[in-house]
Amino acid sequence: MMMTLFVRLGTDFVDNYYEYEIPLKTTAWGSTLDTEIWPEDNNIEIVFESLLKLKLERNAQIASGNGLVSYISEFEQLIPADLANGINEVLIKVKGNPNLQGVKTVMVGVRNPHQNKHQLENWKEDGLRKCANIWINELRLTDFVSEGGSAAVAQMRLQMADFANINMSGNYSGINWGAVDSRVQERQRNQQIGFDMNANVQLGQFFGKKAKVSLPFFYGYSLGIVNQEYDPSNQDIRLEDVDDLGERKRLAKLGQEFQARKSYNFTNVRKELKAGAKPHFWRVSNWAANYSYSQDNSRDYNTEKDETRTWSGGLNYAY
Repeated sequence: MMMTLFVRLGTDFVDNYYEYEIPLKTTAWGSTLDTEIWPEDNNIEIVFESLLKLKLERNAQIASGNGLVSYISEFEQLIPADLANGINEVLIKVKGNPNLQGVKTVMVGVRNPHQNKHQLENWKEDGLRKCANIWINELRLTDFVSEGGSAAVAQMRLQMADFANINMSGNYSGINWGAVDSRVQERQRNQQIGFDMNANVQLGQFFGKKAKVSLPFFYGYSLGIVNQEYDPSNQDIRLEDVDDLGERKRLAKLGQEFQARKSYNFTNVRKELKAGAKPHFWRVSNWAANYSYSQDNSRDYNTEKDETRTWSGGLNYAY
């Protein structure tokens, strides 16, 4: 007689899940050895990579126009024992769009498969009813990807006498970056790049000291980019696992978080009163002007383009 055990992982039990199934070996009556009571054939090692490859293959067939394959029906594959890290053949399935990063449900069950379900030797079935005691224990997660990451920070400051000063800084942190004592799930799952620059310039000095013109100018620019490690529409599939280079670039840009801000302003622009000159209400030095402009651009997976521009200006009089 033959029964199978399956493990279903997904966001729900019906429409979005992965499934891993193996045929069970029964224990003979009177067995006393632990290896006979708990046959090695019944050990399960779910290799997540095989589930992800199955979904990629299913999605590729859908994209190619295969009308026999869809998201709403199970797409399955039998894996030979030597490729399944086990003794028995393994049947894996995918339905809908499950995500191993967001597993909400785990189902463990036993089946009495149909008599003509499969033709492999270990899956042959007599079609009769079964009665058995099944023991399941020690469900655990092992073999974490524990690679390290890298990060860098750079800064520069330029002082040009009393004419201008410029500040620039940049930062980078890669995938798997984290503190030395951080756990695997706490490490960074994306690549982050940042740049910031600002400059203060006294443009009035171009007119010479005799002109007595004060023209302070400020310019600022900042950039933030976050590149995702995973496909934004299939968040358990790494972008590097997408074979088509053009599709990989499209998905990378689609999932990228981009934010840029630039601004400049002229503050308290005025003609200064010459030394010893007597103030009068009609003098140009009583007036001061201000003008500023800023522009924000951003995009992400949910927003194709978000742009905000702001202008402001003012004229002040003081006597």
